[in-house]
Amino acid sequence: MSWGKGIILATAAFMIFIVSLVVMMVRSDQHLVSKDYYKQELAYQEQIERIRNVQALSEEVRVELSEDKQTAIVSLPQEVIGSLKEGEIYWFRQDDATQDVSVPMEDNEIARWVCDLSEMKKGKWRVRTSWSDGQKEYYDEKVIML
Repeated sequence: MSWGKGIILATAAFMIFIVSLVVMMVRSDQHLVSKDYYKQELAYQEQIERIRNVQALSEEVRVELSEDKQTAIVSLPQEVIGSLKEGEIYWFRQDDATQDVSVPMEDNEIARWVCDLSEMKKGKWRVRTSWSDGQKEYYDEKVIML
């Protein structure tokens, strides 16, 4: 084989490789972490205040997994009891938005909520807990592995 044929074959193989990579990238599911990402970014100072409000509480938010990882107990600080107006526990899956789960929180006597995890995929999850007492808003985020 001559040098000319070798260079042409190498160039052709490289071009086929690049085209196949482009095709794979175009076919992959590309989605932002959030549909309104830019709007959320502009309002991030409010989010910082929510995080500071949680840090000012006497205890931290706890997420405890059962041994079989089929349920989780989300516990808020005791001072939240009786003052919770609205809230949400949001299970966020970074690589697949269709797996996200929202669990509403209603005031109860123990500030604990049990979440069923049996239908959730194994892997990395962000547990985003947000609530309001009518005067202040709170936000906490934990990373857990199922």
